[in-house]
Amino acid sequence: MGQEHRGTIANIADFDITRFRTRAGPMNAPDPLIVDYVKRAGFGEVMNLTESKVDMKFILALCERWRPETHTFHLPMGECTVTLEDVYMLLGLKTNGKAVYGNVQQPNALCVELLGVDLIEGEGRQRGRGQGIKLAGLQLAYDDLKLNEFSDEESILQKTRMYIMLLFGKFLFPEGTGNSVNFMYLCLLGDIDAIKTYSWGSAVLAYLYSSLCKCAKKNSCTFSGCAFLLQAWAWWRMPVLAPANPNSFAFPYASRFNAIGLDYTNTPLSKIIFYRQLLDRLGPQDFIWRPYLELDHVPDLDEAAIWTTKSPIIRFTTVEMHQSDRVKLQFGMHQGIPDPPEPDCLGRWHLAKVSEQCFQMLLPL
Repeated sequence: MGQEHRGTIANIADFDITRFRTRAGPMNAPDPLIVDYVKRAGFGEVMNLTESKVDMKFILALCERWRPETHTFHLPMGECTVTLEDVYMLLGLKTNGKAVYGNVQQPNALCVELLGVDLIEGEGRQRGRGQGIKLAGLQLAYDDLKLNEFSDEESILQKTRMYIMLLFGKFLFPEGTGNSVNFMYLCLLGDIDAIKTYSWGSAVLAYLYSSLCKCAKKNSCTFSGCAFLLQAWAWWRMPVLAPANPNSFAFPYASRFNAIGLDYTNTPLSKIIFYRQLLDRLGPQDFIWRPYLELDHVPDLDEAAIWTTKSPIIRFTTVEMHQSDRVKLQFGMHQGIPDPPEPDCLGRWHLAKVSEQCFQMLLPL
């Protein structure tokens, strides 16, 4: 990217950090009557993490060190990145499953069929924007749908789908505007038991990579990926930057930083100058390559088997490369000198339309 990268000395000096925003925001706990259904859909772990807070200045400091050519952070002790393993261990999301992919253009009637309310062609706050459902209207419909022990299953399913869409729009896949969620996800939410068969973890990671690549450009002001995932990853890997948590925590391990009473005494909360200085001075002892080894959760073997793969990861119109070959130390392997990025890497994965990207996936590398 050269001089277009936000991490150059000149671009760092020129950028007004008060303009930078993340779009992920906290959510309330789900209605108790839909909790079992949310678990059936595969989001039982991540639903306990949604009240988290994000330090925007820390996210900006990380964006300054992201390289879109390699999908890795370039730090003093080497290259590192968020991997499929991190998504599973931190958020508890499935990474082994079908690609999150489908037709992005859906009939408006699908909204009424699956949510029980028209959030696309409705009136006022319930009127969508193009293929986007306004989060305010979705939240209002969710709050208005009251459940009790006599509620029929269809009503419970409708409220469950509303919650999952809110989870997507506010936490996992926040849009750049911050006020809508894409309608396209609904086509995968019809069968509550089929939802968990998709690799939502790889979709979250693909969208995070895409957001990092966009924010690596100078003057980019909006980070629209799952910022809490990125923050939790960095705090686990670089404890010198992390707040202390005196409380107990369990799987998923992002819960370590989703607690009340975090101690920021020795960390530069919202002070980007100190974040930059600490990142620049990281030594080999300051980065933990394998932070989950001593923890008590044993992942499913089918999940763990794909974490080291170098392959495209997909979220509908987003296709990014999971470049595990450049961060083998994160998997306990020997890391040789990585190959240089392909000459067309940015054009191949960042500038093509999704149809062209999917076609290129079939071509030999």
